[in-house]
Amino acid sequence: MRGAQNLVPALLAWLEHAVDSEIDRRASHSYPLQGPRAAIDDAEVDSSLLMLTMLSDQFKEDGRVGSATVADLLTLTAAVLRAEVERPDTIQ
Repeated sequence: MRGAQNLVPALLAWLEHAVDSEIDRRASHSYPLQGPRAAIDDAEVDSSLLMLTMLSDQFKEDGRVGSATVADLLTLTAAVLRAEVERPDTIQ
């Protein structure tokens, strides 16, 4: 993932926010999590989807405990981002 921060900064910011949101939820500090489109503009959508696919594939092949769960999160994030792009008025 080295160099990814320059390629898809908004995606990485949203993923960090999503992880922080889950940590906060587990600590009883729940708040609504917006979809990735809230952070990712049109210019980054294609590169974000590509990065999500690449990262998901890496985690699927990793074999360590928890890697499959991370891969699922990344795959789901891509699906939500695609849905938000295709139907912007129905999600969020």
